[in-house]
Amino acid sequence: MRPPGLSPFSPAAPAARRRIGFEDTTWRTGAFRALAIGLLAGSTVVAPVALLRALSGWRLGYAFPLAVFAGLLGVVTTLRLGRPELRDRRGILFRLGEILFLVVLTRLSIFMFSTGWPTVADLNLWLLHPAAFLSAQMLLVGVLVVLAWALAVAVTSDFQELAIQPDEVAARESHSWGEPESYARALRPTSRQDILVRFAARWTWGGLPVVALAGLSRVNIVESGKLLRFGLGELGLPPDVLAGMLCYFLSGLFLLSDARLAVLRGQWYNQHVEVAAPVFRRWHWNSLFVLLAVAALALLLPIGSTGPLTRALEWVLALLVRIGMVVGFVFSTLLMLLLYPLRWLFAGGSEEAAPAPGPLELPTQAEVVNRMQIPEWVRGAAVWVIVALVGGYLLFNFLRGHGLLKGRWFAWAYNLRYWWRARRSQLDAALQGGLNALRERLRRSRAGELALVRPRRRRLDRMIARERVRYYYLRAAERAAARGQGRPAHKTPLEYERDLEAAWPDAETDVHELTEAFLDARYAPREIAETEVPAVQEAWRRVMKALRRPTGPQDRAR
Repeated sequence: MRPPGLSPFSPAAPAARRRIGFEDTTWRTGAFRALAIGLLAGSTVVAPVALLRALSGWRLGYAFPLAVFAGLLGVVTTLRLGRPELRDRRGILFRLGEILFLVVLTRLSIFMFSTGWPTVADLNLWLLHPAAFLSAQMLLVGVLVVLAWALAVAVTSDFQELAIQPDEVAARESHSWGEPESYARALRPTSRQDILVRFAARWTWGGLPVVALAGLSRVNIVESGKLLRFGLGELGLPPDVLAGMLCYFLSGLFLLSDARLAVLRGQWYNQHVEVAAPVFRRWHWNSLFVLLAVAALALLLPIGSTGPLTRALEWVLALLVRIGMVVGFVFSTLLMLLLYPLRWLFAGGSEEAAPAPGPLELPTQAEVVNRMQIPEWVRGAAVWVIVALVGGYLLFNFLRGHGLLKGRWFAWAYNLRYWWRARRSQLDAALQGGLNALRERLRRSRAGELALVRPRRRRLDRMIARERVRYYYLRAAERAAARGQGRPAHKTPLEYERDLEAAWPDAETDVHELTEAFLDARYAPREIAETEVPAVQEAWRRVMKALRRPTGPQDRAR
């Protein structure tokens, strides 16, 4: 048996081709099911909206249609993401773009149907304080709409799992594990009965807060003297709340019946039971007729009548509220008693403290600090720019995932994208060229400085040992001449040694070693070994260090 909607294939076709062509189209693309899921998700906001309207007085007539649209959007996107060709778009960015789209739509709905379009003063306030854009109505209604969308996504995922899966087709077509088709079998398939129970539990527990919030919307609080009286303003529910509750429970019953059909459908397919296609159609029509009868019967019930039940219910409600107030008072009193000994830890000090001295007046410094602060509009503009960039990127991914950026009406978006890529490439190339030129200029400048600072060091590396010893002595003599102890032309190195020792007595030994090494290098016929140069270099460094100190009593007196 092939379930209605399964793509036909030839038994002789290759296994991979048969698995790719398989699709349970009838089950995955049911229009009534999508509408029922949208109504189920949208109806969950009716009771909370009624409570918000009773507490705040906001105009929230747009909330229910917006929630139904969010539910239908969740159904459509979940079905689209279930396709194999859209596997790479099942990421968090696509879902975040979808949520951002719903939030923007909620804000626009508030402008159009509740508060009116913003004025220039509102725009100025939002520029200076971006958090003021997130009003209480936007946050509460936006959370309700997003929750309705999340419920629609979860229910749609459940019904996608209830469809005939490719592993079941492979198991039906091949009865041995050695055949290629058998590898498509799921190792641990999810039971359809478990999915049915999960959906029923979600629907049942979700109905409890809907009913509770609908009842709380009729609570009336009045002040009688010094006491607060809690009661029911009226027993009946508003028409929109009543319609929302009927839509929630009727659509849930319809989906529950449809899920039960999916369980039977899977069992029949796996057990090779041939079922005629009209059976499935009659199941849906019979379920629809039964639900319409239940709805008509519910509308005929005396909902909203007054009588002794009203007074009894009002008395019970007032009793429960007062019990809650007493319990809260007792707990708060106990908490205060427990924290009372800790008040000394947070005491501010004695009450008769000495008067504090007057503050120092620094008007000039305060004015300078105020001038250095960044204007508030700059910070607000930076926040809005970041929000616009992130939000635009998420919305672009969302619209592109739905194929809304492929027509000629949206070709300008791609042209703008390509234009920006070209400009960015040119800008990157120009910046890279400028950085390379600056880096080359700095390298050349550094190389020139090194050429001026270290020419002697490079020449010193090419000198032989004799020339290096002579170089050390002549550098020391040059430094001593700069300090006022130059070598006269009529004095020998030994006589000049005595002058240096007299000027810098603490360097007497080092001056003698350097002079002896110079005389050997200048007049001795033997070769100067390379091993002698390091000792001469150390003596020269100590002499150069000593030449930086004062020369004697005369220099110290100066």
